[in-house]
Amino acid sequence: DPTGIAPSKKVDRFEVRAGDCSSNSNWSDCANDRERSELSSRTIGGEKWVHWSIYLPEDYPIIYPVKTALGQFHQKNGHVVWMFQNHAGGYEVDNQTIGETLHKQKILSDDEMRGKWNDILVHVKWSSSNDGFFHVYVNGQTKPSYTWFGKTRSSGKQVYFKYGIYRSFMSRRDGPEPTQIVYYDDV
Repeated sequence: DPTGIAPSKKVDRFEVRAGDCSSNSNWSDCANDRERSELSSRTIGGEKWVHWSIYLPEDYPIIYPVKTALGQFHQKNGHVVWMFQNHAGGYEVDNQTIGETLHKQKILSDDEMRGKWNDILVHVKWSSSNDGFFHVYVNGQTKPSYTWFGKTRSSGKQVYFKYGIYRSFMSRRDGPEPTQIVYYDDV
């Protein structure tokens, strides 16, 4: 099995092909330069631990400068607050607690991602004031690869986790873009 996954193990497989966009009464991916295949959790609040394992096949194509998110914490009826992106390769945390990128930090290189399962563990305290925190642990490390203290969400907003493949700003490259496939487990 080229994925390295035992045949009896169940994982979530996400695939996005050129033109995979959807819409509802409030939003249209197609009209907003986006493509996606994602699942969402229920809202999560307070202090929480959130875990997932992610696998990128060896032949996973990088489509930078198109923005590719492989996991995000989004606010219900609000903006994204934390994204996990495959920018120009690898995996990086994008802090968007202010409604736009505050800063980014790479937590895995492209070589560390391809053809290997990686475990991500987030310890977060959802807060709209300075008593919040967001720590990201990678592959069983006891020291966080990313640490943030302060606001982790907007006032009055509930947060939920989305995972899969979310491609935005498709017009940054001449398309159509190649198919991307990502696997997740133990979310």
